[in-house]
Amino acid sequence: MTDYELNFSIKIEEMLSTIDEPVFRQIVVEMFVIIYTILCRNPELQFTRVIEVDKMVNQAIELYCKDKNLSSSSKAAFYNEKPSITTGTTAYLSRVCIENLLDCSHPAGSASFYTIFPAETNCTLS
Repeated sequence: MTDYELNFSIKIEEMLSTIDEPVFRQIVVEMFVIIYTILCRNPELQFTRVIEVDKMVNQAIELYCKDKNLSSSSKAAFYNEKPSITTGTTAYLSRVCIENLLDCSHPAGSASFYTIFPAETNCTLS
């Protein structure tokens, strides 16, 4: 493992350690796996802004609740769902990830999951 990979791993562990709820922490890890898989399979795609994974996960929960006609505050149902690519948590997390990558659901001026930085800024984990 290179120094860069080790530092990145430590930053991820530090970030995950701040999440108190174990189920939410696991969903965040699932989101990272989805982001990694999508970016590896589609190297032409990249995030050009800092992403806020927790907000992306919350959007996935909202989409799930909307599709299942549940209260938007019903996180337990999402947490209990299986990680299926067709109907489970993976499907909703992937959808939100793709929308953010393609920037297709955030018209100018709307609320978004990321902070816009100048083009010369490198992607960093903070």
